Amino acid sequence: MHSLSGSSGNGSNQLYHRFGLVLVPNSSILYIADTYNRRIMTYLLNATSGSVAAGGGHGAGAGSNQLCYPYSFTWDSSSTSASSWMLADGVTGISGNTSIHLVNPLSRVLDPMGNMNVADINNRRIQIFLFDQSDGTTIAGVTNLSGTSSTRLTTPYWAILDDQLHLYVADTFNSRVQKFKRY
Repeated sequence: MHSLSGSSGNGSNQLYHRFGLVLVPNSSILYIADTYNRRIMTYLLNATSGSVAAGGGHGAGAGSNQLCYPYSFTWDSSSTSASSWMLADGVTGISGNTSIHLVNPLSRVLDPMGNMNVADINNRRIQIFLFDQSDGTTIAGVTNLSGTSSTRLTTPYWAILDDQLHLYVADTFNSRVQKFKRY
């Protein structure tokens, strides 16, 4: 891919505070979370401009064709060419600390069974939402309690799984990465 314009903007060759990136496996397609333009862009190999894959041009909001500061995302082959999104977990427009509510979820990782692990930053926890379930379960951290012990998280920004499904959490404000054995 050629480099994009060095200036911020909302043109097809411009991005405004890009955060998440996904390279589609076995292809030459790159998706970028163009956060401040409230859109996900897609670029082909060697392209100097891209196309809007989600959001963009519809303003911020909770509508199925709107995004509000997308920082990260997961590519799913079944949603290719989708023009709208559907709610996977959480409650649109309502934050909280119950099993169905999230506060500033930043990253998520899917396991091979379709379960979603979500870094729920301001609740200081990682929630797992089992496939087709709307209630989550805390698998790392303690809801609303930060700290430096091995069971506490302070602003867990990112979560990933290894090939044995051990969970690694970027416990950002504790300046550490924690490993949690498979659940």
